[in-house]
Amino acid sequence: MIAGIVAIIGRPNVGKSTLFNRMTRSTKAIVDDQPGVTRDRIFGTVSSVEDDDAGFLLIDTGGFETKDLYYQPFTNNIVWEQTQVAIDDADVVLMVLDGKTGVHPHDFQLVTYLKEKNKNVIYVVNKMDGKEHESNALEFYELGIDKMTHVSAAHNRGVWDLCAEIESNLKEKTDLKSHKADVDGAARITIIGRPNAGKSSILNRLCGEDRSLVSDIAGTTRDTIDTHIVFNKKPYTLLDTAGVRRRKKIFDKIEGLSVMRSLRTIEDADVVVLVIAADEGLSD
Repeated sequence: MIAGIVAIIGRPNVGKSTLFNRMTRSTKAIVDDQPGVTRDRIFGTVSSVEDDDAGFLLIDTGGFETKDLYYQPFTNNIVWEQTQVAIDDADVVLMVLDGKTGVHPHDFQLVTYLKEKNKNVIYVVNKMDGKEHESNALEFYELGIDKMTHVSAAHNRGVWDLCAEIESNLKEKTDLKSHKADVDGAARITIIGRPNAGKSSILNRLCGEDRSLVSDIAGTTRDTIDTHIVFNKKPYTLLDTAGVRRRKKIFDKIEGLSVMRSLRTIEDADVVVLVIAADEGLSD
């Protein structure tokens, strides 16, 4: 039984995906020093006891940033729209702060937004790798928060104390959108194709919500996105993947990692759906 839903949010490159991978004991979220690697929501389950079915659902989100810090920062941003969905769904929000760089104007905006939403928030100061970062952590009291949890996701310090804090914050919930029981035994259906072939649009139509980002820009989906649905009383797991193109056309390191993950997803699938754009036809 899933005890609740927890969303990780914060600026780009503060260590959200590293924390997600550490807590879920996985490598589902791609981690790189390049900001903006995570764009879609990534889901995983967390339990303080390894291989225990009980625990909570954890959602990793794309980093929040805006070119304009003061005028309509939340509009026309598809990554932020996905983050808003995660925040709305969450019983607890983990706002991750960068203990190395200190306070940033975007942190003020996120704190203000969360207070307006009246969410249950745990403020997590990450990258606390040594005593030299303690003074940076004190700066975060400027945000108007009275409690912070210090962790180093990269070095696995304080992470399981954070999990215990989350579990104590979660109350018994009903009508959750995802249950562990629904996932077990579900047929795995992988959607694959070239970039911008319409894979994410098909997944969104099948699950009845904007589960994956849709954009005219090729390569919008970078992580493999799991969506659990029930049709005719039978559970299915739909997997939207990053677009795959010929190896010699891949120049970006992150795209290469995403393609490798897509190919591994094919191996684990029960059914593979190959999407071909009608206006482009077949290619090699």
